[in-house]
Amino acid sequence: MRVLLDAIDGCDREAPALIGGDLNAFSLALADLADRERVEAALCDDPLRWSHPVPHEPRVVDAVGPSSGSMLSDHEAIALSIRA
Repeated sequence: MRVLLDAIDGCDREAPALIGGDLNAFSLALADLADRERVEAALCDDPLRWSHPVPHEPRVVDAVGPSSGSMLSDHEAIALSIRA
């Protein structure tokens, strides 16, 4: 993490920056990661699970409204400006 933050500061220390995603690509609970059979089963079900985890992760934010059916995962972001 220090290397990432230093690289951002090296580009422009004063500019806003968004560090996104959840910095993992597992899409399994930590307890499941310790279970070799569970990991093998998950990869058997979807061999691309590590490289494309989004379909296996919960949709966490209703992006537009309760009836929109459009959800964001923790791999997406919303940028906004707040004015007083």
